[in-house]
Amino acid sequence: MAEEVRKITTILFADISGYTALMQEDEQRAISTVSSFRDELEKQVPANEGKIVQYFGDGCLLSFDSSSSAI
Repeated sequence: MAEEVRKITTILFADISGYTALMQEDEQRAISTVSSFRDELEKQVPANEGKIVQYFGDGCLLSFDSSSSAI
């Protein structure tokens, strides 16, 4: 029987503040902001030893092996 391995993980959820209001005011700018947000996450998260778990609209669920990496 395989040994159970446990580890502590830091879970982080990030989203764009004011996104709903921005979408109502300027849809193109909101879409561009989400694109920039995702591009930056794609660069920064792996560089800080994290993983992108899933995107949710203007938000993203992330996991890191340590809280200092998440910060």
